[in-house]
Amino acid sequence: MLDRVSAFIDLNRLYQNYHSIQIHCDPSVFVMAVVKADAYGHGAIPVATYLSDHGVRQYGVHSLSEALELRNAGVQGEILIFGRVDSQDASILKRSALIPTIPSLQDAQMLISQAEGVVADIKIDTGMSRFGLPCHQETDLEKTLAEIRSILALDKIKIRGIYTHFASADNSDSTFTHHQAALFSWIQKRLLEDGRQKLVFHAANSAATIRYPEYHFQMVRTGIMLYGYPPVQTTWDLSPALTLKAKIIDLRTVRAGESVSYGQTYVSSKTSQIATLAIGYADGYFRSLSNRGLVRIKGQNCPIVGRVCMDACMVDVTGLTLAIGEEATIIGKNHSAELTAALADTISYEVLTNISKRVPRVYPR
Repeated sequence: MLDRVSAFIDLNRLYQNYHSIQIHCDPSVFVMAVVKADAYGHGAIPVATYLSDHGVRQYGVHSLSEALELRNAGVQGEILIFGRVDSQDASILKRSALIPTIPSLQDAQMLISQAEGVVADIKIDTGMSRFGLPCHQETDLEKTLAEIRSILALDKIKIRGIYTHFASADNSDSTFTHHQAALFSWIQKRLLEDGRQKLVFHAANSAATIRYPEYHFQMVRTGIMLYGYPPVQTTWDLSPALTLKAKIIDLRTVRAGESVSYGQTYVSSKTSQIATLAIGYADGYFRSLSNRGLVRIKGQNCPIVGRVCMDACMVDVTGLTLAIGEEATIIGKNHSAELTAALADTISYEVLTNISKRVPRVYPR
């Protein structure tokens, strides 16, 4: 039942997206479900629990708290933490069988000083300049390889995998992606020559999973595409799993010359019917959509008029026959998060993750 505003998540559709990704990868390639940021606004525990019940065994999160949330909810499988984890939490990592990211030999040694037997992945920075062992140029390769070998030589930590992250796999120019992949592949080749065949190498995000099958390595990490928003053009069967709806809580007639919302940024040029929707920027609907946004009501796109308020926004619904309590689709069929993102001058990732905690998530069966 719709309260004032609710997000409806089709978990079966989400799993179908996962399956569609899976069938486009080699059977030997693991498909990780990235469920950081509350599963991109879809609800991490319900999403991961549903996927776990359907056999998914690889998950990616950003922080220790996100990982523990999943593990405490009974999610099975391997959970990789992309962000930095404090070495003081090494015993928690081991006890909960969580996989931290190791960005340096020093970090590995600090983990060992707190607890032995932690399973971890090593990250190589091949171009993001964000996190991991720096390796941007061919001249960095030998030094990076030496540090990785030093980490692998430690007998009190188990390295499961090695990974990097593509910075521009969604760009039409593939030059930098190929450069990053070449650096990573060189490291992989040397380690395989060392006899490290059991290591899981992974690099592909959603865009690279679609565009660069040659860079799938042993695992792909699928985030935004899992939720139905592939970042590049594709024919894969992927569609949005989330629908965001808000109630109409007021209807009124505004005459020519009368203003709507704060600051009088919108003054009606004619007699208009204005609906007030129970969604505002505190719910995650961007204030930048003031006088720019569109919502879907009875099959029509209706414009936001005036400034978006904290708890409400106003829409011109002139010509529609409506009643208080009827619904507007903010994100959904024929009205995607990508459309809203374009109007707000942002990306679908931000639109989805910006849906606030006070918006109930509903999981129809």
